[in-house]
Amino acid sequence: MFDIGQKVAVIDIGSNTTKALIVRVEREKIIQEVASKSLPCRLIDSGASEIINFSKAQQDLVLSTLKELFAFCARYHVFKTVLVATEAFRKSTNSAKVRSEIECQIGQEILILSGKEEAKYIFHGLTLDPLVASVSSMQAFDLGGGSLEVMHRNLDELSFAESLPLGALKISGKFFTSIDLPLEKAQVSSARNMLNEAFKYAGLSTQKEASLIGLGGAVFFLRKILNREAGIAFDERCRLDFHKIQELFERSASLTTEDRLKSFPDLPGNRADIFPVACLIIAELMKFLKQDTLIHSFFNLRFGVAACLVSKPELFNVSGQ
Repeated sequence: MFDIGQKVAVIDIGSNTTKALIVRVEREKIIQEVASKSLPCRLIDSGASEIINFSKAQQDLVLSTLKELFAFCARYHVFKTVLVATEAFRKSTNSAKVRSEIECQIGQEILILSGKEEAKYIFHGLTLDPLVASVSSMQAFDLGGGSLEVMHRNLDELSFAESLPLGALKISGKFFTSIDLPLEKAQVSSARNMLNEAFKYAGLSTQKEASLIGLGGAVFFLRKILNREAGIAFDERCRLDFHKIQELFERSASLTTEDRLKSFPDLPGNRADIFPVACLIIAELMKFLKQDTLIHSFFNLRFGVAACLVSKPELFNVSGQ
């Protein structure tokens, strides 16, 4: 059990970025964000095959990134830190070796979440969002570099939660010769066909009355770009239109990475290459689900893990600080 005022942290090793969230225990089972930080840390090569194998450079990058994020958390006098990893660590052929070496150097166990665990923690985080907590029927997705988590909720019941290997880096490596160049139409068509087949195979279904919630860095930057272009402050609008996302895909896909950075100054360098592919995945998912709009939420995996850590600490009986 945690005392009111104590701080806990969750560090999430993703496939394209590694992120830290620090929350404070406000009262029993209630948490409040204190600080967060995100660092680029690409662990899946955008031109790679289906096989993931961490290079020495990637291992060193993870280690240096984690050291920086642990130092960040230490400044807030965090009582407990949980370190989780997702698709890249799930699928890498040398994951166990790299995990062991990193754990030895940082003195903290890495919890590698299964795809279903990741989807369920994301959903748990979403339930903390006041914007969507009252929504009775909800479809949600979290697009990362390695995977796409999709969840459905009817009333208070989680009816569907799956992790699909359809992240922006995965799709980039599978279908596109070079994502630094304008995307080739034939390759876009192949990617579209595969995505739709994957959605069908996974059992995704349309729910006319459901609201669609989107999470992840790609959705964040979609919101940032579209709101800026509309002359609207970031905080003023969290709802994104399908046709605007589709249009942004077409524009960004016609540019080189260098020109994307010039045309969309809000895009960071570690996202500009995969941004059109991320837009494509989101647009195809919305089309498949017959959703005209999505609502962007910040209440993600890290919020879900933090909330569960506070309410059920026995689930995280791990060593480390």
